[in-house]
Amino acid sequence: MVRLSNPVGAPISKALVTRVVGAFRSRWPRARGKAVTVALVDRVISRRLNRAARGVNGPTDVLSFPSRDDASWPRPVERILGEVVICYPIAVRQAKTYGHSARREVIELLIHGLAHLAGFDHDTKIAAAKMSAFEASVAVRALSRSR
Repeated sequence: MVRLSNPVGAPISKALVTRVVGAFRSRWPRARGKAVTVALVDRVISRRLNRAARGVNGPTDVLSFPSRDDASWPRPVERILGEVVICYPIAVRQAKTYGHSARREVIELLIHGLAHLAGFDHDTKIAAAKMSAFEASVAVRALSRSR
């Protein structure tokens, strides 16, 4: 299941988000059958979440919040991978900087956030290279499906 929260009214459809998540799941089979929530937020919400999660008092382009398995529930109703939060105004600004559409920037940020949910990181050169290669493989599928 894919959930989209879009309180900023960004021109991003649930169908697009679902296609990107589908491309991610095709490259990361462990994500199949797990729910993902994607939120498109403004700078104020991004700053609050970034401060609470990372201790950084400023907005950021994308945050990922992996789910935590809760052993207190005997059988979860739904398996949850996590949530990806994208600051849409920052995505728009970055798209202009990189010379592509805001839609494409959202796709790339979503893929990056999903990669973090899958356990990838970019804290070392080797880890960053692995993450980048994974993201590229998802992007090929997502961008070819999203046109």
